[in-house]
Amino acid sequence: PKTPIMAAMAPVPVGDFEISAYIARPEQPGSCPAVVIIHEVFGLVQQVKDVAVRFAREGYVAIVPDLFSRETQFERLSDRLAMGRIVGQLSDERMIEDLRASLKHLELLTFVDHHRIAAVGFGVGGAYAFRLATGTTSLRAAVDFYGYGVRGRESDRMTASCVDAVSDVSCPILGIFASEDSLVPPDDVTYLKDALLRNKKPFQIKIYPGASHGFFSETDASYRSDMAEDAWKRMHSFLHKYLR
Repeated sequence: PKTPIMAAMAPVPVGDFEISAYIARPEQPGSCPAVVIIHEVFGLVQQVKDVAVRFAREGYVAIVPDLFSRETQFERLSDRLAMGRIVGQLSDERMIEDLRASLKHLELLTFVDHHRIAAVGFGVGGAYAFRLATGTTSLRAAVDFYGYGVRGRESDRMTASCVDAVSDVSCPILGIFASEDSLVPPDDVTYLKDALLRNKKPFQIKIYPGASHGFFSETDASYRSDMAEDAWKRMHSFLHKYLR
């Protein structure tokens, strides 16, 4: 039988502002481990809400902050590169501030075991999961699904972020990448792996052969059900190891 869950939108205070977030959790009493899920450039779409529900059914409290809460006139496009250009104009600092606020919000919830929190991000959200692991000590683990901006390129604002911040990584990292990803070439992943090794950080990296960017999302043209299922199991055992 499926675990009964509850899911709803909720406000999360960030300074004087409130962003909205989707929270899914098991109905059972007691406190559970939690995950901050960081969406792709498409924002808080149904697909990422479904991922939160899937986590809740596995016994986690999942929060997905809408990092575009302030963009009221935001045109949600289905074109990844067009959305990437729009998101590229938003400030990294603001995104990280919203994610820290979401972490803080989780820590206030009575049904969350605030000693067992992880971050999981997809696409640009994967890079933010990595960044969050370097900017807070509240995480027990972080999962980066093909987060771009792995290595410093002028054209990519997320970059300086990942490799340059490796020395500040505060928890184990699981990196899930795709061999045919034009946004995150395998050479970049090797570069990241070398930096993690050099800095003696605990990590696992898996590159799925023949897969492209977005292969985990069933709404993406590059969806690969077999690899998505394997990646979910891999992530689940990784989180189980560090959060249970």
